[in-house]
Amino acid sequence: MRTQLEVDVPDTDRATALLLEAGFESHIRSGGLVLRETRALRHPELVATALVRAGAPPTRLALAEEDLETYFLRLVTSAGAQDLEVADAR
Repeated sequence: MRTQLEVDVPDTDRATALLLEAGFESHIRSGGLVLRETRALRHPELVATALVRAGAPPTRLALAEEDLETYFLRLVTSAGAQDLEVADAR
């Protein structure tokens, strides 16, 4: 299962740009951002510090592990996509 850092911010576009400048890749989700890279997961305080120093403090910062349902759907979807690629190659 995947772990991700969830970051809620008032302005996702601005926070995404600020984090990119600080060397973090993030993805927008409803209400905030998601970061999955190892450095962000091991050091979430660096993400918070980057945002605070840039004047865009997060309203929530949490490490979250995907639930079993999401994990299962990702596996099934991934397997289905691979099956389609194999069929297209024939």
